Amino acid sequence: MNTLNNSAHASFATILTCVDFARKPECRAPVIDKHLAYWKILCNNLNDIEKMFKEGKSKEQVLKEFKGPHKKSEVAVDPTP
Repeated sequence: MNTLNNSAHASFATILTCVDFARKPECRAPVIDKHLAYWKILCNNLNDIEKMFKEGKSKEQVLKEFKGPHKKSEVAVDPTP
């Protein structure tokens, strides 16, 4: 019964958040901007990976370079609102 009660409270909070999000466009802009910035990083990462493969690098080399320290700062962007 406690689980059901907790779930009901979580669902209600989610519904209220969604209603507020839908009614106030100014609430959406920061969330959308954050998500766009995150997706741009993902696209840039894919472009970098494609470029490395086109240069003839092996899977292991690409993975090693991709996981290098220069990528860690870009991945640190949090896409959640």
